Amino acid sequence: YSCSLLRQGMKRICLTVMNAESVGKDSDK
Repeated sequence: YSCSLLRQGMKRICLTVMNAESVGKDSDK
């Protein structure tokens, strides 16, 4: 149970970081 929750959290964090990085790159252009 806790493992599945942890995985979901990690996925969300990864997606958020990826989105933030892509947005930062776009703003630089």
